[in-house]
Amino acid sequence: MKRLYLQTRYNLLISLLTLYSLVIAGMGMLGAQPVWQGSVALLALLTGLFAWWSMRTPFRVINNIRHAVKQMQQGQYTMRITRVPWMGEAGHLAWDLNEVLDQLETFFREVRTSFELASQRKFYRRTLPQGLPGEMAKTLTRINESLDAMAHNALYIRQNEMASQLQQLNTSQTMNNLMLTQNDLMRITDEMEKVSNIALDTMQKADESEQSVGEVVNAQEQTLQLIQQGNETMSQLKAMSSEITQVLGMITEIADKTNLLALNASIEAARAGEHGRGFAVVADEVKQLAESTKQATEEIRDVVSTFERETGIMLDNSNRMMEMADHVQQVVTDMCRQFNEFAAQSRETHRSVDYAHDTCFASLVKVDHMIYKQRAYKAFHAGTDTPDADAVRVDHHSCRLGKWYYEGIGQQQFSGLQCYRQLEAPHAEVHEAGHAALAYLEQDWQQDEDLQQKILDAYRRMEEASERVMEKIDCMVPEKHGH
Repeated sequence: MKRLYLQTRYNLLISLLTLYSLVIAGMGMLGAQPVWQGSVALLALLTGLFAWWSMRTPFRVINNIRHAVKQMQQGQYTMRITRVPWMGEAGHLAWDLNEVLDQLETFFREVRTSFELASQRKFYRRTLPQGLPGEMAKTLTRINESLDAMAHNALYIRQNEMASQLQQLNTSQTMNNLMLTQNDLMRITDEMEKVSNIALDTMQKADESEQSVGEVVNAQEQTLQLIQQGNETMSQLKAMSSEITQVLGMITEIADKTNLLALNASIEAARAGEHGRGFAVVADEVKQLAESTKQATEEIRDVVSTFERETGIMLDNSNRMMEMADHVQQVVTDMCRQFNEFAAQSRETHRSVDYAHDTCFASLVKVDHMIYKQRAYKAFHAGTDTPDADAVRVDHHSCRLGKWYYEGIGQQQFSGLQCYRQLEAPHAEVHEAGHAALAYLEQDWQQDEDLQQKILDAYRRMEEASERVMEKIDCMVPEKHGH
């Protein structure tokens, strides 16, 4: 009996009472019982029938309430209890339940409508807590506050999505621009190397020309000295010619006097007659000798005059050659000075070109390093299974900067510098931080705040080490050139 519904027990009780009343009434009609007992039984029967008839509606309402509660258990709040003709306990319960259902339906409809629109990013529709009691109104108010937070969060998300898309676009374009700059710097570096070689060749030729001009200057100075010596010799010869002319004049004068004495001797010999014949012969010989001496002296005079004239001409030519040599010496001296300046300019040009070449190459190295970092950031957006991530996974010996450092121009031209030696440690730290960031990105970092912080720390370490790398690259070129 305890497991039977109330309506079943009530119907069973009415049925038993009716059956009992019918039995008593039947026995009274047969005379087995007094009449009054039959009347009582009939009255009991009528009472039971009335009780059964009057309880039909309450039990129907209770069944409807039970059905409505089952619908509520299934999340359905649209059912209502109807056809309640009078407001007894069951009627009040039915109307109260209808009121609760109205409130619940209104509550969930407001929640559903607001969240459906919110899922479409339409946050203007708020719930309406007016008319709802107690916790329902408070809950709708909290939902409105949550919708406000969702609206702000959605705005923030849209801004982040836009910023992320713009960042990805910027990163992509930055990578492209960096790679274009890398190619340009490589071409410029190659051209600067050619210019540096040309400047070096020009400097060497200028040094050789400077040496040749120096030799010409020395030869010209020696030539000028020889011309000066020849000029002095010509002057001495001219002076000697004058002295010879004077001596010849004296000889001519002596010959004339000798000839005059011979003539006088001949006259005296003629006067002496036979005794002066021998003396006359001697006088004739002396006369002939004086004439021969005079004739020879005249010939010598002619030769000396010709020699003196030619010597004068040679002296004039030598003087003009001296003037020309002085002019040539001045020209050669100017040329030597100009070649010295040209050689100095060539050396300065070579130093400047070499400095520009090293600066350009250092810029190329920095661009290579920046591209490595950009690939590390692209791996965050594009994933760790991309070519950019593969490029980040190389060690600090195999990247472009590493090859430059360990086996390229860097090792050849900068290995003796202190900044070069200090570059290795921060460069290795950049790669270690990049590798750590990729390792964290391969895990479920979206749901783990500790991993997110580790990723941020890894990128921060990479940037700090990268800054030191840039500083060392910047100081290598001035250190090499003594600036």
